[in-house]
Amino acid sequence: MSRIFIVYGIGFGDEGKGTVTDALARSCGASLVVRYNGGPQAGHNVVAPDGTWHCFAQFGSGTLVPGCRTLLSRLMLIEPENLLVENAVLVSKGCGDALERLTIDAGCQVITPFHKMLCQMREIGRGQDRLGSCGMGVGEAVKDGLAGQMLTAGDLLNAAVLEGKLAALRKIKMMVAQELLRRQPTAEMRQAYEYFVGRTEPASLAKVYRDFADAAGDVLDRSGRCLAEALAEGRPVILEGAQGALLDRRVGFTPYVTKSRSTFHNAEMVLGERAVGPSAANRGIIRIGVMRAYGHRHGPGPFVTEEPDLSGRLSDPYNGENRWQGAFRVGWMDLVALRYGLLINDGADGLALTGLDRLSGIGAIRVCTAYDYEGDKRKLDVYFQCQHLGVRRARITAIKKPANSGPPEGELASLLLNCRPSGWVELPGWSEDISGVRRYEELPAQARGYVEFLQSQLKTPIRLVSVSPRADGKLFIG
Repeated sequence: MSRIFIVYGIGFGDEGKGTVTDALARSCGASLVVRYNGGPQAGHNVVAPDGTWHCFAQFGSGTLVPGCRTLLSRLMLIEPENLLVENAVLVSKGCGDALERLTIDAGCQVITPFHKMLCQMREIGRGQDRLGSCGMGVGEAVKDGLAGQMLTAGDLLNAAVLEGKLAALRKIKMMVAQELLRRQPTAEMRQAYEYFVGRTEPASLAKVYRDFADAAGDVLDRSGRCLAEALAEGRPVILEGAQGALLDRRVGFTPYVTKSRSTFHNAEMVLGERAVGPSAANRGIIRIGVMRAYGHRHGPGPFVTEEPDLSGRLSDPYNGENRWQGAFRVGWMDLVALRYGLLINDGADGLALTGLDRLSGIGAIRVCTAYDYEGDKRKLDVYFQCQHLGVRRARITAIKKPANSGPPEGELASLLLNCRPSGWVELPGWSEDISGVRRYEELPAQARGYVEFLQSQLKTPIRLVSVSPRADGKLFIG
Protein backbone atom coordinates (compact mmCIF):
# COMPACT_ATOMS: atom_id res chain seq x y z
CA MET A 1 0.00 0.00 0.00
CA SER A 2 1.37 3.42 -1.00
CA ARG A 3 1.80 6.06 1.66
CA ILE A 4 0.41 9.46 0.70
CA PHE A 5 1.71 12.60 2.39
CA ILE A 6 -0.27 15.83 2.10
CA VAL A 7 1.84 18.90 2.95
CA TYR A 8 0.11 22.20 3.69
CA GLY A 9 0.84 25.44 5.51
CA ILE A 10 -1.20 26.40 8.56
CA GLY A 11 -0.09 30.06 8.58
CA PHE A 12 0.27 32.92 6.10
CA GLY A 13 2.43 30.98 3.62
CA ASP A 14 6.25 30.96 3.58
CA GLU A 15 6.17 28.28 6.29
CA GLY A 16 8.74 26.03 4.60
CA LYS A 17 6.53 23.62 2.65
CA GLY A 18 9.18 23.23 -0.04
CA THR A 19 12.00 22.21 2.29
CA VAL A 20 9.64 19.83 4.14
CA THR A 21 8.55 18.25 0.85
CA ASP A 22 12.19 17.80 -0.17
CA ALA A 23 13.04 16.23 3.20
CA LEU A 24 10.10 13.83 3.01
CA ALA A 25 10.96 12.87 -0.58
CA ARG A 26 14.51 12.01 0.49
CA SER A 27 13.56 10.13 3.65
CA CYS A 28 10.75 8.00 2.24
CA GLY A 29 11.93 7.52 -1.35
CA ALA A 30 8.89 9.26 -2.89
CA SER A 31 8.29 8.59 -6.57
CA LEU A 32 6.10 11.63 -7.24
CA VAL A 33 5.36 15.12 -5.92
CA VAL A 34 1.95 16.52 -6.89
CA ARG A 35 1.33 20.28 -6.87
CA TYR A 36 -2.34 20.64 -6.00
CA ASN A 37 -3.00 24.39 -5.75
CA GLY A 38 -1.63 27.84 -6.51
CA GLY A 39 0.54 28.72 -9.46
CA PRO A 40 3.87 30.25 -10.46
CA GLN A 41 3.80 32.71 -7.54
CA ALA A 42 5.09 29.97 -5.22
CA GLY A 43 8.57 30.48 -3.79
CA HIS A 44 9.54 27.14 -2.26
CA ASN A 45 13.19 27.26 -1.28
CA VAL A 46 15.18 24.03 -1.13
CA VAL A 47 18.85 23.55 -0.31
CA ALA A 48 20.23 20.10 -1.20
CA PRO A 49 22.82 18.33 0.99
CA ASP A 50 25.59 19.46 -1.41
CA GLY A 51 24.51 23.11 -1.00
CA THR A 52 22.62 23.43 -4.32
CA TRP A 53 19.79 25.93 -3.79
CA HIS A 54 16.67 26.40 -5.88
CA CYS A 55 13.49 28.42 -5.37
CA PHE A 56 10.74 26.25 -6.85
CA ALA A 57 7.89 28.08 -8.56
CA GLN A 58 6.13 25.42 -10.63
CA PHE A 59 8.18 22.23 -10.43
CA GLY A 60 7.58 20.11 -7.35
CA SER A 61 10.04 20.61 -4.50
CA GLY A 62 11.23 17.01 -4.79
CA THR A 63 12.88 17.73 -8.14
CA LEU A 64 16.42 17.89 -6.71
CA VAL A 65 15.92 14.30 -5.50
CA PRO A 66 17.09 11.97 -8.30
CA GLY A 67 14.22 10.06 -9.87
CA CYS A 68 11.43 11.98 -8.09
CA ARG A 69 8.83 13.17 -10.60
CA THR A 70 6.41 16.13 -10.57
CA LEU A 71 2.73 16.19 -11.50
CA LEU A 72 1.03 19.55 -11.96
CA SER A 73 -2.59 18.60 -11.20
CA ARG A 74 -5.59 20.19 -12.90
CA LEU A 75 -6.05 22.42 -9.82
CA MET A 76 -2.65 24.01 -10.40
CA LEU A 77 -2.24 27.10 -12.60
CA ILE A 78 0.78 27.21 -14.93
CA GLU A 79 2.70 29.91 -16.78
CA PRO A 80 4.34 28.13 -19.75
CA GLU A 81 7.10 30.65 -20.48
CA ASN A 82 8.16 30.84 -16.84
CA LEU A 83 8.07 27.08 -16.54
CA LEU A 84 10.64 26.73 -19.34
CA VAL A 85 12.77 29.43 -17.71
CA GLU A 86 12.67 27.53 -14.41
CA ASN A 87 13.68 24.36 -16.23
CA ALA A 88 16.67 26.15 -17.76
CA VAL A 89 17.71 27.34 -14.29
CA LEU A 90 17.46 23.78 -12.97
CA VAL A 91 19.57 22.53 -15.88
CA SER A 92 22.22 25.15 -15.04
CA LYS A 93 22.30 23.77 -11.49
CA GLY A 94 22.97 20.24 -12.67
CA CYS A 95 19.36 19.00 -12.72
CA GLY A 96 19.26 18.24 -16.43
CA ASP A 97 16.26 15.92 -16.55
CA ALA A 98 13.69 18.01 -14.64
CA LEU A 99 11.46 18.46 -17.70
CA GLU A 100 11.62 14.74 -18.47
CA ARG A 101 10.35 14.04 -14.94
CA LEU A 102 7.46 16.50 -15.26
CA THR A 103 3.84 15.66 -16.09
CA ILE A 104 1.22 18.36 -16.65
CA ASP A 105 -2.46 17.47 -16.39
CA ALA A 106 -4.10 18.65 -19.61
CA GLY A 107 -6.77 20.34 -17.49
CA CYS A 108 -4.25 22.74 -15.87
CA GLN A 109 -5.31 26.35 -16.34
CA VAL A 110 -2.87 28.59 -18.19
CA ILE A 111 -2.01 32.08 -16.91
CA THR A 112 -1.56 34.48 -19.83
CA PRO A 113 -0.08 37.98 -20.10
CA PHE A 114 -3.69 39.25 -20.14
CA HIS A 115 -4.16 37.93 -16.61
CA LYS A 116 -0.87 39.41 -15.42
CA MET A 117 -1.72 42.79 -16.93
CA LEU A 118 -5.10 43.08 -15.20
CA CYS A 119 -3.74 41.69 -11.93
CA GLN A 120 -1.02 44.33 -11.78
CA MET A 121 -3.24 47.18 -12.95
CA ARG A 122 -5.92 46.39 -10.36
CA GLU A 123 -3.31 46.24 -7.58
CA ILE A 124 -1.75 49.53 -8.69
CA GLY A 125 -5.21 51.05 -8.76
CA ARG A 126 -5.73 50.24 -5.07
CA GLY A 127 -3.05 52.77 -4.16
CA GLN A 128 -2.34 52.70 -0.42
CA ASP A 129 -4.96 49.96 0.06
CA ARG A 130 -3.09 47.25 -1.83
CA LEU A 131 -3.89 43.66 -0.88
CA GLY A 132 -0.42 42.19 -1.36
CA SER A 133 -0.96 40.48 -4.71
CA CYS A 134 2.13 38.81 -6.17
CA GLY A 135 1.32 40.37 -9.56
CA MET A 136 1.47 37.00 -11.31
CA GLY A 137 -2.11 36.92 -12.62
CA VAL A 138 -3.31 34.01 -10.48
CA GLY A 139 -6.42 35.76 -9.17
CA GLU A 140 -7.50 36.93 -12.62
CA ALA A 141 -7.04 33.44 -14.04
CA VAL A 142 -8.98 31.86 -11.16
CA LYS A 143 -11.91 34.21 -11.86
CA ASP A 144 -11.89 33.14 -15.50
CA GLY A 145 -11.78 29.50 -14.45
CA LEU A 146 -14.78 29.91 -12.14
CA ALA A 147 -16.65 31.53 -15.05
CA GLY A 148 -15.77 28.65 -17.39
CA GLN A 149 -13.61 30.85 -19.62
CA MET A 150 -10.21 29.31 -19.01
CA LEU A 151 -7.39 28.37 -21.33
CA THR A 152 -6.00 24.93 -20.46
CA ALA A 153 -2.70 23.18 -21.09
CA GLY A 154 -4.55 20.80 -23.40
CA ASP A 155 -5.72 23.75 -25.52
CA LEU A 156 -2.09 24.55 -26.39
CA LEU A 157 -1.99 21.45 -28.59
CA ASN A 158 -4.93 22.54 -30.78
CA ALA A 159 -3.98 25.55 -32.92
CA ALA A 160 -7.55 26.50 -33.86
CA VAL A 161 -8.86 26.30 -30.30
CA LEU A 162 -5.80 28.13 -28.96
CA GLU A 163 -6.04 31.07 -31.37
CA GLY A 164 -9.80 31.36 -30.88
CA LYS A 165 -9.52 31.49 -27.10
CA LEU A 166 -6.65 33.98 -27.21
CA ALA A 167 -8.59 36.28 -29.53
CA ALA A 168 -11.62 36.16 -27.22
CA LEU A 169 -9.43 36.82 -24.18
CA ARG A 170 -7.76 39.79 -25.82
CA LYS A 171 -11.08 41.39 -26.76
CA ILE A 172 -12.44 41.19 -23.22
CA LYS A 173 -9.25 41.91 -21.27
CA MET A 174 -8.11 44.87 -23.33
CA MET A 175 -11.48 46.55 -22.83
CA VAL A 176 -11.13 46.13 -19.06
CA ALA A 177 -7.50 47.32 -19.08
CA GLN A 178 -8.36 50.42 -21.11
CA GLU A 179 -11.19 51.28 -18.72
CA LEU A 180 -8.86 50.90 -15.70
CA LEU A 181 -6.36 53.20 -17.39
CA ARG A 182 -9.09 55.73 -18.25
CA ARG A 183 -10.25 55.86 -14.64
CA GLN A 184 -6.75 56.19 -13.21
CA PRO A 185 -4.27 57.46 -15.83
CA THR A 186 -1.21 57.47 -13.56
CA ALA A 187 2.33 56.91 -14.86
CA GLU A 188 2.57 53.56 -13.02
CA MET A 189 -0.73 52.37 -14.44
CA ARG A 190 0.22 53.40 -17.97
CA GLN A 191 3.61 51.71 -17.61
CA ALA A 192 1.97 48.41 -16.70
CA TYR A 193 -0.51 48.71 -19.57
CA GLU A 194 2.13 49.51 -22.16
CA TYR A 195 4.45 46.76 -20.95
CA PHE A 196 1.84 44.08 -21.62
CA VAL A 197 0.21 45.44 -24.78
CA GLY A 198 3.09 44.21 -26.91
CA ARG A 199 2.94 40.79 -25.27
CA THR A 200 -0.75 40.11 -25.85
CA GLU A 201 -1.05 40.00 -29.66
CA PRO A 202 -2.90 36.69 -30.27
CA ALA A 203 -0.84 35.40 -33.23
CA SER A 204 2.55 35.94 -31.57
CA LEU A 205 1.27 34.66 -28.24
CA ALA A 206 -0.13 31.56 -29.95
CA LYS A 207 3.32 30.91 -31.41
CA VAL A 208 4.89 31.14 -27.95
CA TYR A 209 2.43 28.55 -26.67
CA ARG A 210 2.85 26.27 -29.69
CA ASP A 211 6.62 26.40 -29.13
CA PHE A 212 6.01 25.44 -25.51
CA ALA A 213 3.80 22.56 -26.61
CA ASP A 214 6.51 21.39 -29.01
CA ALA A 215 9.13 21.54 -26.24
CA ALA A 216 6.97 19.98 -23.55
CA GLY A 217 4.15 18.27 -25.46
CA ASP A 218 5.17 14.80 -24.30
CA VAL A 219 4.66 15.78 -20.67
CA LEU A 220 0.94 16.55 -21.05
CA ASP A 221 -1.31 13.93 -19.45
CA ARG A 222 -4.67 13.73 -21.20
CA SER A 223 -5.77 10.52 -19.49
CA GLY A 224 -5.59 11.80 -15.91
CA ARG A 225 -3.97 8.50 -14.91
CA CYS A 226 -0.55 9.76 -13.81
CA LEU A 227 -1.33 9.82 -10.08
CA ALA A 228 -3.18 6.50 -10.09
CA GLU A 229 -0.30 4.84 -11.91
CA ALA A 230 2.23 6.28 -9.46
CA LEU A 231 0.26 4.92 -6.52
CA ALA A 232 -0.02 1.55 -8.23
CA GLU A 233 3.79 1.35 -8.19
CA GLY A 234 3.59 1.16 -4.40
CA ARG A 235 6.09 3.94 -3.61
CA PRO A 236 5.19 7.00 -1.49
CA VAL A 237 3.62 10.06 -3.10
CA ILE A 238 3.67 13.61 -1.72
CA LEU A 239 1.02 16.24 -2.43
CA GLU A 240 2.67 19.65 -2.00
CA GLY A 241 0.56 22.69 -1.17
CA ALA A 242 1.23 26.37 -1.83
CA GLN A 243 0.47 29.48 0.25
CA GLY A 244 -1.01 28.93 3.73
CA ALA A 245 -4.38 28.24 5.30
CA LEU A 246 -4.82 31.79 6.59
CA LEU A 247 -4.64 32.98 2.96
CA ASP A 248 -7.43 30.67 1.79
CA ARG A 249 -9.98 32.49 -0.37
CA ARG A 250 -12.97 31.08 1.54
CA VAL A 251 -11.89 30.83 5.18
CA GLY A 252 -8.83 33.09 5.31
CA PHE A 253 -8.67 36.70 6.44
CA THR A 254 -10.26 38.25 3.34
CA PRO A 255 -9.55 40.42 1.40
CA TYR A 256 -5.86 39.80 2.22
CA VAL A 257 -5.87 36.32 0.69
CA THR A 258 -4.88 34.38 -2.39
CA LYS A 259 -7.65 33.67 -4.89
CA SER A 260 -7.17 29.90 -4.75
CA ARG A 261 -7.83 27.32 -2.05
CA SER A 262 -4.82 26.99 0.25
CA THR A 263 -6.10 24.46 2.78
CA PHE A 264 -5.56 20.73 2.19
CA HIS A 265 -8.95 20.31 0.53
CA ASN A 266 -7.67 20.61 -3.05
CA ALA A 267 -5.36 17.66 -2.34
CA GLU A 268 -8.36 15.67 -1.16
CA MET A 269 -10.16 16.58 -4.40
CA VAL A 270 -7.20 15.53 -6.57
CA LEU A 271 -7.01 12.18 -4.80
CA GLY A 272 -10.73 11.64 -5.20
CA GLU A 273 -10.76 12.51 -8.89
CA ARG A 274 -7.56 10.94 -10.10
CA ALA A 275 -6.51 8.11 -7.89
CA VAL A 276 -8.08 7.09 -4.63
CA GLY A 277 -11.83 7.36 -4.97
CA PRO A 278 -14.01 5.64 -2.35
CA SER A 279 -11.11 3.56 -0.99
CA ALA A 280 -9.32 6.67 0.34
CA ALA A 281 -9.75 5.59 3.95
CA ASN A 282 -7.87 2.37 3.22
CA ARG A 283 -4.74 4.16 2.03
CA GLY A 284 -1.98 5.46 4.27
CA ILE A 285 -2.73 9.20 4.07
CA ILE A 286 -0.60 11.31 6.41
CA ARG A 287 -1.41 15.02 6.60
CA ILE A 288 1.51 17.29 7.58
CA GLY A 289 0.83 20.87 8.67
CA VAL A 290 3.84 23.17 8.32
CA MET A 291 4.62 26.22 10.49
CA ARG A 292 7.61 28.35 11.40
CA ALA A 293 9.04 28.62 14.90
CA TYR A 294 8.03 32.30 15.00
CA GLY A 295 5.33 34.53 13.52
CA HIS A 296 5.64 35.91 9.99
CA ARG A 297 3.66 37.33 7.12
CA HIS A 298 4.46 38.66 3.63
CA GLY A 299 2.26 41.56 2.56
CA PRO A 300 -0.50 43.62 4.21
CA GLY A 301 -3.32 42.34 6.39
CA PRO A 302 -3.86 41.25 10.00
CA PHE A 303 -0.75 40.04 11.87
CA VAL A 304 -1.51 40.44 15.56
CA THR A 305 1.88 39.41 16.97
CA GLU A 306 4.01 41.48 14.59
CA GLU A 307 7.12 42.83 16.35
CA PRO A 308 9.19 45.25 14.23
CA ASP A 309 12.17 44.91 16.59
CA LEU A 310 12.49 41.25 15.56
CA SER A 311 12.68 42.01 11.84
CA GLY A 312 16.40 42.67 11.89
CA ARG A 313 17.21 39.58 13.96
CA LEU A 314 14.94 37.26 12.00
CA SER A 315 15.27 38.69 8.49
CA ASP A 316 14.89 35.96 5.91
CA PRO A 317 17.47 35.60 3.12
CA TYR A 318 14.85 33.86 0.96
CA ASN A 319 11.98 36.28 1.60
CA GLY A 320 12.91 39.89 1.12
CA GLU A 321 10.85 42.95 0.36
CA ASN A 322 9.40 43.12 -3.15
CA ARG A 323 7.39 45.60 -5.16
CA TRP A 324 4.09 43.77 -4.93
CA GLN A 325 3.96 42.18 -1.50
CA GLY A 326 6.06 44.72 0.36
CA ALA A 327 8.10 43.75 3.41
CA PHE A 328 8.46 40.32 4.99
CA ARG A 329 6.97 40.92 8.43
CA VAL A 330 8.14 39.10 11.56
CA GLY A 331 6.73 38.61 15.07
CA TRP A 332 6.32 36.19 17.94
CA MET A 333 4.59 32.82 17.76
CA ASP A 334 0.79 33.21 17.61
CA LEU A 335 -1.09 30.18 18.93
CA VAL A 336 -4.53 31.73 18.29
CA ALA A 337 -3.83 32.03 14.55
CA LEU A 338 -2.14 28.63 14.29
CA ARG A 339 -4.99 26.86 16.07
CA TYR A 340 -7.33 28.43 13.54
CA GLY A 341 -5.01 27.31 10.73
CA LEU A 342 -5.29 23.75 12.02
CA LEU A 343 -9.05 24.05 12.52
CA ILE A 344 -9.79 25.05 8.93
CA ASN A 345 -7.62 22.16 7.74
CA ASP A 346 -9.58 19.72 9.91
CA GLY A 347 -6.42 19.21 11.96
CA ALA A 348 -3.24 17.37 10.97
CA ASP A 349 -1.65 13.99 11.63
CA GLY A 350 1.62 15.69 12.41
CA LEU A 351 3.37 19.06 12.29
CA ALA A 352 6.64 20.22 10.76
CA LEU A 353 8.33 23.11 12.61
CA THR A 354 10.81 25.09 10.51
CA GLY A 355 13.30 27.83 11.29
CA LEU A 356 14.07 26.74 14.87
CA ASP A 357 17.73 27.67 14.35
CA ARG A 358 16.72 31.30 13.74
CA LEU A 359 15.78 31.64 17.43
CA SER A 360 19.28 30.82 18.70
CA GLY A 361 20.66 33.69 20.77
CA ILE A 362 17.29 35.19 21.71
CA GLY A 363 17.23 35.36 25.49
CA ALA A 364 13.51 34.78 26.08
CA ILE A 365 11.04 33.44 23.53
CA ARG A 366 7.52 34.81 23.73
CA VAL A 367 4.35 32.97 22.69
CA CYS A 368 0.95 34.66 22.33
CA THR A 369 -2.02 32.65 23.64
CA ALA A 370 -4.81 35.27 23.43
CA TYR A 371 -5.75 38.66 21.94
CA ASP A 372 -7.08 41.80 23.57
CA TYR A 373 -9.78 43.46 21.45
CA GLU A 374 -11.05 47.03 21.65
CA GLY A 375 -13.87 48.33 19.49
CA ASP A 376 -17.40 47.52 18.37
CA LYS A 377 -18.22 44.10 19.84
CA ARG A 378 -21.45 43.29 18.01
CA LYS A 379 -19.79 40.73 15.70
CA LEU A 380 -17.29 39.26 18.19
CA ASP A 381 -19.32 36.24 19.26
CA VAL A 382 -19.89 35.28 15.62
CA TYR A 383 -16.18 34.83 14.97
CA PHE A 384 -14.45 34.28 18.30
CA GLN A 385 -14.49 32.51 21.62
CA CYS A 386 -14.02 35.42 23.97
CA GLN A 387 -14.50 36.90 27.42
CA HIS A 388 -16.25 40.29 27.48
CA LEU A 389 -14.39 42.72 29.73
CA GLY A 390 -16.30 45.95 29.21
CA VAL A 391 -18.42 47.95 26.80
CA ARG A 392 -15.75 47.91 24.08
CA ARG A 393 -13.17 45.42 25.36
CA ALA A 394 -12.81 41.64 25.22
CA ARG A 395 -10.22 38.88 25.57
CA ILE A 396 -10.18 36.55 22.54
CA THR A 397 -8.93 33.00 23.09
CA ALA A 398 -9.87 31.32 19.79
CA ILE A 399 -11.18 31.97 16.28
CA LYS A 400 -14.24 29.90 15.40
CA LYS A 401 -14.49 27.76 12.30
CA PRO A 402 -16.69 29.60 9.77
CA ALA A 403 -19.49 28.18 7.67
CA ASN A 404 -18.51 26.62 4.34
CA SER A 405 -19.10 29.89 2.52
CA GLY A 406 -16.68 31.67 4.85
CA PRO A 407 -17.14 35.06 6.53
CA PRO A 408 -18.38 38.10 4.58
CA GLU A 409 -15.57 39.93 2.79
CA GLY A 410 -13.39 41.84 5.22
CA GLU A 411 -15.39 41.32 8.44
CA LEU A 412 -13.00 38.96 10.22
CA ALA A 413 -9.93 40.87 9.04
CA SER A 414 -11.30 44.20 10.27
CA LEU A 415 -11.90 42.74 13.74
CA LEU A 416 -8.40 41.25 13.88
CA LEU A 417 -6.90 44.62 12.95
CA ASN A 418 -8.32 45.91 16.26
CA CYS A 419 -6.60 43.16 18.27
CA ARG A 420 -3.40 43.25 20.30
CA PRO A 421 -1.45 40.23 21.54
CA SER A 422 -1.88 39.18 25.17
CA GLY A 423 -1.80 36.07 27.34
CA TRP A 424 1.94 35.91 26.87
CA VAL A 425 4.01 32.89 27.87
CA GLU A 426 7.79 33.34 28.06
CA LEU A 427 10.12 30.39 27.61
CA PRO A 428 13.90 30.36 28.08
CA GLY A 429 15.95 30.61 24.91
CA TRP A 430 19.31 29.05 24.08
CA SER A 431 22.61 30.50 22.94
CA GLU A 432 24.03 27.56 20.98
CA ASP A 433 24.15 27.42 17.18
CA ILE A 434 21.94 24.39 16.45
CA SER A 435 22.28 24.37 12.65
CA GLY A 436 24.72 21.44 12.80
CA VAL A 437 22.58 19.24 15.06
CA ARG A 438 21.45 16.03 13.36
CA ARG A 439 19.46 14.27 16.10
CA TYR A 440 16.54 15.77 17.99
CA GLU A 441 17.89 14.48 21.29
CA GLU A 442 21.06 16.55 20.80
CA LEU A 443 19.21 19.88 20.77
CA PRO A 444 19.66 22.11 23.83
CA ALA A 445 17.11 21.38 26.55
CA GLN A 446 15.54 24.83 26.06
CA ALA A 447 15.02 24.19 22.33
CA ARG A 448 13.40 20.84 23.04
CA GLY A 449 11.29 22.48 25.73
CA TYR A 450 10.02 25.04 23.22
CA VAL A 451 9.13 22.31 20.70
CA GLU A 452 7.34 20.27 23.34
CA PHE A 453 5.44 23.31 24.62
CA LEU A 454 4.12 24.06 21.12
CA GLN A 455 3.20 20.42 20.63
CA SER A 456 1.20 20.37 23.88
CA GLN A 457 -0.56 23.66 23.08
CA LEU A 458 -1.51 22.65 19.53
CA LYS A 459 -2.44 19.13 20.62
CA THR A 460 -0.71 17.69 17.56
CA PRO A 461 2.62 15.80 17.47
CA ILE A 462 5.57 17.63 15.92
CA ARG A 463 7.18 15.04 13.64
CA LEU A 464 9.86 17.14 11.96
CA VAL A 465 12.02 20.03 13.17
CA SER A 466 14.16 22.06 10.77
CA VAL A 467 17.41 23.48 12.18
CA SER A 468 18.97 24.51 8.86
CA PRO A 469 17.78 25.36 5.33
CA ARG A 470 19.77 22.36 4.06
CA ALA A 471 18.09 19.02 3.46
CA ASP A 472 20.31 17.37 6.07
CA GLY A 473 19.15 19.88 8.69
CA LYS A 474 15.76 18.19 9.10
CA LEU A 475 15.28 16.21 12.33
CA PHE A 476 12.59 13.55 12.24
CA ILE A 477 10.95 12.72 15.58
CA GLY A 478 9.40 9.37 16.39
